[in-house]
Amino acid sequence: MSQLLQSKLASVRRRSIFIEAGAGLFTASCLFVVVLLATMGVDWLIELPYAARAAILVANLAAVAWIFVRRVVRPILLAPDDDELALRVERWQPQFANRLIAAVQLSRAPADGASRALIGAVVAEAETLSRGIPFEQVAPVDPLFKSGGVAAAVILAAVLGLGYAYAVAVPLVQRALLVPNVEIPRKTRVVIAAGDLVVARGDAVELAATAEGIVPPTGEVTIQYADGRTLAFRMAPTPDAPNRFIRAMDNVQDSFIYSVHLNDGRSQPHTVTVAERPAVADLSIRQQYPAYTRLPAAKRSPGDLTVLAGSRLLLDIQATK
Repeated sequence: MSQLLQSKLASVRRRSIFIEAGAGLFTASCLFVVVLLATMGVDWLIELPYAARAAILVANLAAVAWIFVRRVVRPILLAPDDDELALRVERWQPQFANRLIAAVQLSRAPADGASRALIGAVVAEAETLSRGIPFEQVAPVDPLFKSGGVAAAVILAAVLGLGYAYAVAVPLVQRALLVPNVEIPRKTRVVIAAGDLVVARGDAVELAATAEGIVPPTGEVTIQYADGRTLAFRMAPTPDAPNRFIRAMDNVQDSFIYSVHLNDGRSQPHTVTVAERPAVADLSIRQQYPAYTRLPAAKRSPGDLTVLAGSRLLLDIQATK
């Protein structure tokens, strides 16, 4: 094949790879940013748990990797050969009338003296037709411009939003990227000092929370039981500390999960576990007499513990739990 045809087809190949790989990169980056923004919005509304945010991020990265391999790596590794490019050009410019693909294929075929002249004539005709035709137009840049424009608009909007609401957006981005120990930015931050609690059945429990930032006049605690029941109770500030809110629960019988709402802030869920109070299941007592009495140890009854001076009482207690 002539150097002219070879260079023209090579330029089409480079242009095709550049357009397809560039469009793939734009599409992958746009998808990642859109999913990241959606995660931030949902997290702001319902405070996604770590596992949910991790699952979304993994799915997002997997989708981006799939697009990158299919739309960027694959076009580079599986670039179109000369035959495919020649057929593309002929579909775009019918005046070649199969001369271009014939020139490409015949140039690779072994030839004797007679066929060399025929091949040279076909190649010469293909060269003459191709001189005034820019082969690059067979690979239009519209897909690259469209995907690039959409990606640029999405990324620009994300950057402007990040700059406008920096104090809120940055922690949400960190949470979406699984940075540990980052809380959702709220006007009021709810702090639970006690956390998870264990109480005896029938005892009272005091649920307390502290408001940092804007302190509301009242708060609310939501309680959810294992059977699905959900109750909400008002929390009042304490007289000595207006930013500390308390709700007392009397005669607690069942375990539950609670979370506190103060203004726009919400605490992480904590658990109150109700347990049976430990009791003495069995008690045995032995008295060791003073050495001067030379008496062996003896069992004693819990109702009669009057002992000789210098004695020791050994208690063996078996608890219910």
